[in-house]
Amino acid sequence: MKKSLTILLTLWDRSQYSLNWLENNNYPDYEYFIADGSRGDENFNIFKNEINKNLNYKRYPYDNSFERYLEKILDAIENIKTPYVMISDNDDFINQNGINACLTYLNKNSNIDFISGNIHFVSESKKKFIFLDQFYNFKDLDNDNFNNNLWSMINPYKYVWYSIYRVDLFKKIWHQIKKSKNRNFYTMEIFQSQLSLLLGKFKYLNTCHYIRRTNPITRVKEEEISNEFDFIKTWIKNNGYLNKIYNVDDKILREILAHYLLHYKKLNIKYETEKKYDKYSFQKRLQKIYFFFKKFEINEIRNLINDNYKD
Repeated sequence: MKKSLTILLTLWDRSQYSLNWLENNNYPDYEYFIADGSRGDENFNIFKNEINKNLNYKRYPYDNSFERYLEKILDAIENIKTPYVMISDNDDFINQNGINACLTYLNKNSNIDFISGNIHFVSESKKKFIFLDQFYNFKDLDNDNFNNNLWSMINPYKYVWYSIYRVDLFKKIWHQIKKSKNRNFYTMEIFQSQLSLLLGKFKYLNTCHYIRRTNPITRVKEEEISNEFDFIKTWIKNNGYLNKIYNVDDKILREILAHYLLHYKKLNIKYETEKKYDKYSFQKRLQKIYFFFKKFEINEIRNLINDNYKD
């Protein structure tokens, strides 16, 4: 049976997560493309014996710069043969039930370019996971007003980075990032989300397709995140690109940047914990103390999540 989705795993060292990712995210229903830009051979040694019909691995030059990272992404896109693609990180987990629901919707609705369920969060503790009372809900991005979507994206802040894309749109977005000459890792996630909402039609489904770990080692160095001047300068440059190429209202772009800096001005490694989260609609029915102290295997968490999205 021909597969419709490729999971694009972009690697940059952090090999301590890779084996766990491989054990918990490898489904025969999907294609996988592993784009490895690591410095050392640790990730290669993990994946070299796992290469098979649905898992493809390619070693790239060490992506210690934005240019190298961008070259890796653009080359990886050319190797994707399925109609849909989704980025994953090796410290996170995909949720097959939610992904399949999204794929079914995409197959039935050709006017939709990319789609997302909710993103839930877990925290690792002694090789198991605590199921956190946090998640990203993307419902307010599901409309046709781009300016409203820009505001909704930062209030509270959320990104569509881990959405499921039609490959044509995904490719177009990354080529626009290349043309824009954005060379800041920290603003890339924001700019990628803005371009996605500008160039494609988004759909939200009430499901969960992705589970994020809140306490991993990040590739963005603390000194890079703390460079507020470079962050602001790059965002202003991105605003200029959106205004010049796509006639996006410059006043709105400036107001959004000001709002973001007012609410998220501490650009440091604690950023993940400062984001605002929605609460589970079903959380009141759960025993919060039990979930705070209980540690789960990741498949147990998947089952808990999926049970609460059943009709």
